[in-house]
Amino acid sequence: MEKLSELEPPLRDVLTAVLEEVERQKRQWEQSVTRSDFDQLREIIKTLAEAQAKTEKTLQRLEATVEKLAAVQERTEQGLKALAQAHQRLEQRFEELAEAQRRTEKRFEEMLAAQARMQQAIEQLAIGLGTVREQVGGLARSVAYALESEAYRHLPGFLKAKYGIDVLERLVRTEVGGREVNFFGRVRKEGHEAHLVGESVLRLDDRAKLTQLQETVDVVEEIVGGPVIPVLVTHFAKSEPLKKAQKRGIIVIQSFEW
Repeated sequence: MEKLSELEPPLRDVLTAVLEEVERQKRQWEQSVTRSDFDQLREIIKTLAEAQAKTEKTLQRLEATVEKLAAVQERTEQGLKALAQAHQRLEQRFEELAEAQRRTEKRFEEMLAAQARMQQAIEQLAIGLGTVREQVGGLARSVAYALESEAYRHLPGFLKAKYGIDVLERLVRTEVGGREVNFFGRVRKEGHEAHLVGESVLRLDDRAKLTQLQETVDVVEEIVGGPVIPVLVTHFAKSEPLKKAQKRGIIVIQSFEW
């Protein structure tokens, strides 16, 4: 009976009723039921009680397992929720990057278009500069030719008055040994004949022009013979190249002098 108190009430009531019925019929069956049959019944009841106890323990372990699974499920759901939020943030960031990429591509296309327009403008400017250079070059040639023409008129009298040089024949523009000579002609100085070799430049501002004249003089001396009187006609001569010319024996005549 002590074991029965440990059982669940439904089972306990059933077993109690069974035992009472057994006890009631015991007296009736004493003549027909053997002692061994009664002992077997008691063993069956004991076995049922032990099975019930094992079942309860199994149920307790199962409840604990279910609780653990529930906790794991809850953590899993929280993890999935966090993962979903992270995925949403990632999609938002990806969309922001895609939008930034679209803006960058648009800006790049605008830059390419601007570069194309700039290139076209540069080409037009280059064409314009080429035209300006041609015009400036033409103007420079016109001024140079004007200086030469003026020099042809003034040189004979100026050379005679300032340097005692007589021009024996008309000065001409010619070519000697493949080099252009702006002023060329026979002259006399102090009773000695020579050849005048002259160049005209708009400005005497560097020694390169003196070197160019000296190279022409060397060619004339080699082909025609000497002596040669070098003359350089210009609108303006800077002081340093002017001094260099005077040291080399080159006559420099500035247009304001005649």
